[in-house]
Amino acid sequence: MKKIILLLAVISFAFSCESNESNEWNAKNKKTFMDECNADGTMEAFCECYLAQLVENDIKVSDWYSEVDNIPEDQIFTMQDACIEHHP
Repeated sequence: MKKIILLLAVISFAFSCESNESNEWNAKNKKTFMDECNADGTMEAFCECYLAQLVENDIKVSDWYSEVDNIPEDQIFTMQDACIEHHP
């Protein structure tokens, strides 16, 4: 019985670490964002700036890709304004 409880605890810990990693702006998530944002190859500087704003403002990956409006509209406009000089 102790082995089963220990195994379940290890599995739960592994899943919690995996979901936290996928919710952070790691290299994989940053690349996905950049590929989507800069799809035509003309907005790299703007997308890099915007990604930096997302990270600085502690916007989680899940909040950014959520179908629900988790990020206040005024915060989105503020981040866009900070990067407008990079927009082609």
